[in-house]
Amino acid sequence: MINVIELKNRITLHKYTKAAKAIKSELAEKFPGISFSIKSKSFASGDNVTIDWTGGPTSDAVESVVIKYRYGTFDASKNLYLYDSRDDAIPQAQYVMVSHHHSDSSQKKAKQEIADGFNVDMNDSQAVFAAFGNWPQPLIRAKLEHRSPFN
Repeated sequence: MINVIELKNRITLHKYTKAAKAIKSELAEKFPGISFSIKSKSFASGDNVTIDWTGGPTSDAVESVVIKYRYGTFDASKNLYLYDSRDDAIPQAQYVMVSHHHSDSSQKKAKQEIADGFNVDMNDSQAVFAAFGNWPQPLIRAKLEHRSPFN
């Protein structure tokens, strides 16, 4: 009879699962104190790793760390996945996606900073669109992610 420990030792991890473990380890090292939720899964046409977190580093900062774990890109114009980043020295997944969440308080603070800095009523979507050519929520997210027009 096989016990649970022996069974776990016999299980071979898929590359996308190994990629998720490597990502978790590297993010913990690069961004100590930030809690990342990292999930991997497979589906009919491939696999992915999804990284979620609230607060902390920007999406760009996390993306710059994890991009090497993606072994290619999808070219929508050709409906074709390109294996243009394959590196057999590290575990990789077909898709590696980052999803940065922001607390309600940080969103409210960013909203107020935009309103104060640009003298615009952020509760008036039409006024915001007239001033920036964009709606309030994408502007708030841009501010929180330190992206244009707020960088």
